[in-house]
Amino acid sequence: MQKLDHNILANQWEEAIPLWFNIRVDTLSLITTLIIGNFCIVTRMDNNPVILSMLLSYILSLQSQIIGTINAYIAIEKNMVSIERCT
Repeated sequence: MQKLDHNILANQWEEAIPLWFNIRVDTLSLITTLIIGNFCIVTRMDNNPVILSMLLSYILSLQSQIIGTINAYIAIEKNMVSIERCT
C-alpha cells in the first residue's frame, strides 16, 4: 500500500509541474503584453499607428508560438523519460 501511495504522488507531481509552469509562462506573457500595450498607448501620438498595430499583433503571435514550443518541449521530455524508464 505504501508503494502505491508513492506512485500516485509521483503521478500527481508529473501532471502538476507542467501546469504550474504553464501558469507562470502565461503570467509572464500577460505582463509583457500589458507593458507593450501601455507603450503603444503612451507613444500613440509620436509613432505611426500601423507600426504600433503590427507590434501588438506580432507580440501576440510570438507569445503563442513560444508557449506552444514550451508545451511541445515538455511533452517530448515527458516521453523521453518514459522511454528511459523502459530500458
